[in-house]
Amino acid sequence: MSGKLSNLSRRVAEVEQQVDDRAGREELTNCICREWTFTHDADAFEEMNRTCPVHGFRRLGRILPVSFVRPDRTLTEESTKLLQLVETYKLRLSQRPQSGAELKDDSQEP
Repeated sequence: MSGKLSNLSRRVAEVEQQVDDRAGREELTNCICREWTFTHDADAFEEMNRTCPVHGFRRLGRILPVSFVRPDRTLTEESTKLLQLVETYKLRLSQRPQSGAELKDDSQEP
């Protein structure tokens, strides 16, 4: 009798694991995090910087901001604002606890 119970317990545990795995995969389909972010628009970057329904803090991966320079070799106001937003994002990211469910590229940012 105990053999049947242990077999039943093992099968129930396997089914529970399958249900957990499926729920995790379904949850990740709602993730809006990114591996790469190319941007030249500060307002668009602000909109990207919203909450991920899966992870909370939205990961933007490796960020490649495109800056525009005037003929006198100074940054435009838009580019300056974008670079400040990127630095603010990176600061917030550095203050977050690391989790295995988050994208790995964030830790490799230059």
